[in-house]
Amino acid sequence: FGTYNKIFAPNRTGFDWLSVNTENVDHYIADPLCGGNPSIGLFREMLGGISFIGNPEHLKQMDLATPILLISGSMDPVGDCGKGVERVYALFRKAGVQDVTLKLYPELRHEILCETECETVFEDVYQWLLSKLPTHS
Repeated sequence: FGTYNKIFAPNRTGFDWLSVNTENVDHYIADPLCGGNPSIGLFREMLGGISFIGNPEHLKQMDLATPILLISGSMDPVGDCGKGVERVYALFRKAGVQDVTLKLYPELRHEILCETECETVFEDVYQWLLSKLPTHS
């Protein structure tokens, strides 16, 4: 994950890529359950999933009417600073998924649910969910 930090140089820590908020990064570093070396199994599962959704034939097996919400920080290096998430959005659209929403949060990085602006993210997800629930009269 060290390469994720390059775009944020000069770096204060090895984990600046996680969050704009330095307190979030410091909490992450201080947490003994965070920051460990990822296992080979993690990469196998993650890359297998990426490969799976990158195959249009697999996407066509989805229920194309299922609403999909993609959210990311526009500066999250895991999602190629929004470009990777936009590629996933395009793949879903090309596969015929009828309802795909993409929301990139300007300047936010990987931990969008822990940023100072997290209430905006929560509200956006809440409103999206409400918009997808059936209305009862």
